[in-house]
Amino acid sequence: MSGLFMSAFAAAQDADSAAAERERKLLEAVQYDYNVIKADLIRAFVGGIGIVYERRTNLNVSFLGELDWNPTAYRKRFILGAGVRYYYNLEYRILKRWEKGKKTSCLSADYFELDLRCGRKTGEYYEELYIPTGGFFAPVVKIGFQRRLGKRCFFDLWGGYQIPLPDRRPKDDRIMPFGTFTGGFMFGIGI
Repeated sequence: MSGLFMSAFAAAQDADSAAAERERKLLEAVQYDYNVIKADLIRAFVGGIGIVYERRTNLNVSFLGELDWNPTAYRKRFILGAGVRYYYNLEYRILKRWEKGKKTSCLSADYFELDLRCGRKTGEYYEELYIPTGGFFAPVVKIGFQRRLGKRCFFDLWGGYQIPLPDRRPKDDRIMPFGTFTGGFMFGIGI
């Protein structure tokens, strides 16, 4: 009986030492970036501002705040959003790059994201396309990846599905009965 107890105790110690070694590697191999401010450059060229602020909360999770504003009469809109992002392969990337002698940013991995957006669209562009204008609320599910470029810059590419409530698309333009596919990319600076 004591042999069984001793082997169970040894197995538990091995598991604890393996977990401690993994934690040590993760701590040594990660570069901690806590904040990133990202801008949508395409929106800047067509008029307007698209800014996202991302704040890391723990190794795999970060929170985001978004502002999408276009003051021009043609594409007038004001949208605020908030979201949570989960980096699902961050630990794997950190450990693989550590084996190569490289460090990885804690905001540089593939992710799933859930956003809630609300806002108002009233511009002439929407009226020309017969899109009903006004206020809306939209949950958005995204999948994407964010990578570090150089020491302070980030690149973020994503695709997702948005469900606007109420659905403000023309009835004859609806490929899907409810919701819209969406995507984008942004460049950011770590602060």
